[in-house]
Parts: sequence; C-alpha cells; structure tokens
Amino acid sequence: MTPPASIVPAVEIEVYAPGLRHGDGILRLSHELDLLPGIRHKIDARHEIVYFEADDPANLCQQQIVDIFEAIGLPMRFVGDVSAVISVAFDSEDVVD
Repeated sequence: MTPPASIVPAVEIEVYAPGLRHGDGILRLSHELDLLPGIRHKIDARHEIVYFEADDPANLCQQQIVDIFEAIGLPMRFVGDVSAVISVAFDSEDVVD
C-alpha cells in the first residue's frame, strides 16, 4: 500500500565526523543539534557517525549541517549523495532578518 500523496516521507542523512569521540566533541555537537527545531539526531560515537532525520526536507539543508560541524571545529563528510535528498542551502526568500 502506498502512502497518500500528501504525506512526505522523512529525510534521513548520515554524516561521518572523524574525531567526534575525542575530547568533548559529542557534548558540543549535542548542544548544537538540540537547537535545531524539527530535526532529530542520533550519535554513534563508536563509528563517529551522526544520523539526522527530518519530517520536512525544507527544515534541513547541507550548509546548515556543515556550519554546525565547523562551529565546533569538527571535520565532517556526508555519507552518500545527499543532494537528491536535501538542498545545498536555504532559499534566500526563506531567510528572515
């Protein structure tokens, strides 16, 4: 059975973050991610993978994720091709001053 057209499937993104488990990386990342409304996350510290899930793909963009990791000084790489799932950046029309 296929879901109705009005239901948008959740977006799932995986990020590899080498060095995440060292120092206070997990704690700092958790604090940053808790500030994202409508975005759920799970951290696999052993494999240094962060899983993101959003019900609405418009609530998440690649640049937003990159900025979070840069803010805490962690390198990161998307796992797989995320360009088909989320946009590179938010549309400038969506930005509110």
